[in-house]
Amino acid sequence: MNFTLHLTADCNLACRYCYETHAKRRMTEETAKRAVDLAFAYGHDKNGFSLFGGEPMLERATVESVCRYACEKAQATETTVRFKMTTNGTLLDEPFLRFANAHHMDIALSHDGLLQDVQRVTRDGSPTMAQLEPIVDLLLRYQPNAVAMQTVMPSTVDRMAESVEWLYRRGFSRINTAIDYRPDAGWDDDSMAILAEQYARIAD
Repeated sequence: MNFTLHLTADCNLACRYCYETHAKRRMTEETAKRAVDLAFAYGHDKNGFSLFGGEPMLERATVESVCRYACEKAQATETTVRFKMTTNGTLLDEPFLRFANAHHMDIALSHDGLLQDVQRVTRDGSPTMAQLEPIVDLLLRYQPNAVAMQTVMPSTVDRMAESVEWLYRRGFSRINTAIDYRPDAGWDDDSMAILAEQYARIAD
């Protein structure tokens, strides 16, 4: 049984393509634990939880509490549990990565490669690539198979392949790419043709 826990609607970045309406709404620890209880109530041998936001690391205390709680339930019921978390990485640190490895958590990093500073910025418009460089090193040291999640916009699609290559050379062996699919994103025949060319380059 796999559950997604939407821990918060808040975020500390203002990515150009974000479709979420950020707000100070959060899942309480009590609600999150009730979701864990519900998942285990189905009686499956394997359970999984995706920790999502907004930026889930804004609710770090809840993340850690829920993981401990679910691991205790798994041990008590002789079952297994794993976690996945998608994060922008800005709040990751070494103690949390040690915690993640100890509690069977796989971390996916939202990172747009060479497009990072164009697309993924702070609320005041500041770039984030330099801030993430030591964090990427830490993440790949603790989780060499960590996933990089890249998004492309019509205005940046012509750099998609070189950004994938940059992420690969940076150390990510697993890279997921997605397009900015907001209804008003601005995709047209020309940009879709470029997208097809970029995917062909990546395949090559």
